[in-house]
Amino acid sequence: MPALWEEIDAHAVQLLDRARQVYYALLGEALSRPGADQDPAAQDPDAQATLVIDTLLHGAGPRG
Repeated sequence: MPALWEEIDAHAVQLLDRARQVYYALLGEALSRPGADQDPAAQDPDAQATLVIDTLLHGAGPRG
């Protein structure tokens, strides 16, 4: 049974590492997306956080 838990733990760590990589990539994209440096509203941390969470939950495609 301990071997099973070690395997589960290893997979969980891999999953969390991948999620962290995706999260950091989304943060980078939110900060450096085209036109963001010219739009003061785009520099708002709440707007950037909303963009990251919306993208995580809904993807990058058009909504509707």
